Amino acid sequence: MAIYNPWAFSPLPTYSQDTKAASKLPRLFDILKSKRFRLVSAATITTLLALYVFVRPIATASGWPYGPSVSRWAPSVSAVNGGDVDWSRFAYVQYVTDSAYLCNSVMLFEILHRLGSKADRLLMYPSSFKVADDTAEGRLLREAQTKYGAKLQPIKIQRRPGGISDTWSESYTKLLAFNQTQYSRVLSLDSDSTILQTMDELFLLPPCPVAMPRAYWITDSIVLSSQLVLVTPAADEFARIQNKIETATDKEFDMEIVNELYGNSALIIPHRPYNLLTGEFRHLENHTEYLGRDTETWDAHKALAEAKFLHFSDWPVPKPWINGNSVLEERKPECVGNGEELDCTQRDMWLGFYSDFARRRKTGGVVMPDTSQDNGLCLNSFDGKPLYWRRRSCTDPTCRSPNCLANLCAIDGDAGVDGSAASQNVAVTECSDGSLCRGGGNKNYCNNGSGTRIAAAVG
Repeated sequence: MAIYNPWAFSPLPTYSQDTKAASKLPRLFDILKSKRFRLVSAATITTLLALYVFVRPIATASGWPYGPSVSRWAPSVSAVNGGDVDWSRFAYVQYVTDSAYLCNSVMLFEILHRLGSKADRLLMYPSSFKVADDTAEGRLLREAQTKYGAKLQPIKIQRRPGGISDTWSESYTKLLAFNQTQYSRVLSLDSDSTILQTMDELFLLPPCPVAMPRAYWITDSIVLSSQLVLVTPAADEFARIQNKIETATDKEFDMEIVNELYGNSALIIPHRPYNLLTGEFRHLENHTEYLGRDTETWDAHKALAEAKFLHFSDWPVPKPWINGNSVLEERKPECVGNGEELDCTQRDMWLGFYSDFARRRKTGGVVMPDTSQDNGLCLNSFDGKPLYWRRRSCTDPTCRSPNCLANLCAIDGDAGVDGSAASQNVAVTECSDGSLCRGGGNKNYCNNGSGTRIAAAVG
């Protein structure tokens, strides 16, 4: 009896020579001529065209303007140094609210020019500054334009509606970077800084609305630092920024706004090497937050050599363009060791940051010395001509001492935080009627006739 085997293959059929000839496969030419092929081809082409026509507008309307692809934007040395990048699409951007910060911005543009940065340079300055005028502001603007290739854009200083005019509230002006839609990307840098190496590669990071480094010195929460912000300008993003400015509290400034809007979505730029503070060299013990790990030994020379952006942040030491030699001497880092083993490396490096800034400010056409005046103010000048007045530091935090200019005392935030303003040098604007207003370039009190006169202020 035959046994059925389901796994056995049936024997292959045998064909006669005539059968093979009759069943041979059709030729390609015959397939292309067939009616079925023509119908299938027509249906396929029609479907693809329909998908292109109907799906493409939906993708465009979704508001994702951040092409091209990620791989095209990945930063690399070859991409930065190669000739396939249209650098006119990118710009380093500076915002200016007064003459002192205008000088700082010109200094940064000088560094970018010297380093051979390829991206554009955009300078946003108060529309009250006139480029053609024979003033310190006019000469600095022309220097930025003609010597360092900066593109000049007059702006209106951004302040919170109903807010006072001071350094912190005017920092909203930085957020105008979101509205510079003539560029694909802009890199906003705080001008109280020094650029150590070109940062062109940041423009080639993967597409995103905002990229920022962490404020690594804040340890109790994750906060992004607005000292360096890479922005993809867009009208809808700027509208969000404007809405936040209009509803901001008296404790919310540029850093708080960008953190609230982008804290959970921003691309993180590594703070090492893109956001080093001078204060890191003033303390001698724990550098774990900057290093990012507790297994690495701090090396001040190595940290500075790899850094690309150095921000002056040494509270209560004043900013480097403010005459604070006594505070520098008092707050400078200590040397470590004893006798012949004494190591003053960090002290010398830290003091060098400030002396280098002062040297560059007095060379290359940027000269802005302070001279004491009989009225109790310091007069800051550029190219031998008066630039603006500055209220001297007052050791009395209440500003009630007869040695203080009482009505010109700054409020918290003018030149520091947490009650620090009285012990800082604060810019003062001279009105056309001879009265004075707190804040550099501040005409608010001048315009309403409430400026302070020195005769009434002293004592």
